Amino acid sequence: MTGSLIGTRLENDFVIESARVPSPTATGSRHSTGYIARASDGRQAFVKVLDTTIDRGAPDPIADLKARVDAYFYERSLLEKTLARKMSRIVRAIASGELATQEQAGGNPTYYLLFELAEGDLREHVELDRQFDLAYRLRVLHQAATGLQQLHFSQIAHQDVKPSNVVTFAQKGIKLADLGHAHDKARPRPGKERLIAGDPAYAPPEQLYGYELADWSTRRFAPDLYQLGSLGTFLFTGVSATLLLGGQLRPEHHWDVWLGGKYTDILPHLIEGTEAVLDETADTIDEIVRPELVNLLRYLLTPDPERRGYPENLAGAGARFGLERFVSRFNVLAERAEWSLRAKVTR
Repeated sequence: MTGSLIGTRLENDFVIESARVPSPTATGSRHSTGYIARASDGRQAFVKVLDTTIDRGAPDPIADLKARVDAYFYERSLLEKTLARKMSRIVRAIASGELATQEQAGGNPTYYLLFELAEGDLREHVELDRQFDLAYRLRVLHQAATGLQQLHFSQIAHQDVKPSNVVTFAQKGIKLADLGHAHDKARPRPGKERLIAGDPAYAPPEQLYGYELADWSTRRFAPDLYQLGSLGTFLFTGVSATLLLGGQLRPEHHWDVWLGGKYTDILPHLIEGTEAVLDETADTIDEIVRPELVNLLRYLLTPDPERRGYPENLAGAGARFGLERFVSRFNVLAERAEWSLRAKVTR
């Protein structure tokens, strides 16, 4: 399902004009395809098209197709919620709809979502060897934390915060994209809930070790906090916290070979590994923000999901996984770096 959709007219006067070629390192869904659409006034938009062809290789092809369609409608409902609540740090959905393609037997409907078009994402910036200054890195963390705060306020967990889902806009800064793995506490996802909802390469350690958590907020909000901290390690080292942590563990302690047991058995090794990750990251951070930023990342990356978050929140002074203090502190650090940058320019 590629060239057959070129020229297709969508809602809001948009027409599909080209396929979006994914990066070789992209980790998005294999059951959706990206396109670029253009309106008659020149505006462009990103189109996410669900592949509704039957996967004959699936154990139950019809159940597999139903699961994909259910996931599409679930994502659409989340996007409608973010739009209604004016979440400024979440990529805006312009429209949604369905169409029939000639190559699908019986003219099966093909569902799509139409989004505002970003310039790119953080992963693409790194692949192009673009350098981030300190102020930009901190502003990304501030705006990403704001996006998560907006979602969490509405009881939505993103579950897949990673560089390719942090997209850039020339005038609007960054926004969080792709709610395809998100969970709404008020409306459970259809089908069996997966322990690792998003990309395993960016998952927090409790998920990688199969640690089941009964409490919904701990199970879903705590991973969002970890992925926000992982975004911090990526911005300063070019590597996710998950990958850095894996490199610090002894082979027999790695999640790929761990023989099982209680999560508390592996936790001391994960705490030690996380401290090594923070030390490695600290070496790349300017001293004007280093101590406080490393502490903020420590609060986000602690491998114990029950202890993850801002200390005052854990003590009962605010929502347990609240992001307000992170938003505020990242903003203060970004302003400090911006002031330092302006001072250097005027010398």
